[in-house]
Amino acid sequence: MEAEHHQDTSTAIESLYVKVMTDEQMELLRQQISVYATICEQLVEMHKAVTTQQDLAGFSSLLF
Repeated sequence: MEAEHHQDTSTAIESLYVKVMTDEQMELLRQQISVYATICEQLVEMHKAVTTQQDLAGFSSLLF
C-alpha cells in the first residue's frame, strides 16, 4: 500500500516537472555564474588591498 502511494506521489511530481531551459542554456548559465563568482572574489580582494593601502596611508600621515 505504501509503495503504491509512493509511486503515485512520484508520478504526480514528475508530471508537474516542466523543463524551462535547454541543457545548453543550463550549461551557459552555470558558466556565467562561475565567472560572476570569480569576479566577485577578485573584487573582494581588490577592496581589501585598497582599504589596507588607505589605512596605511592614513596611519603614516598621523605619524608625520
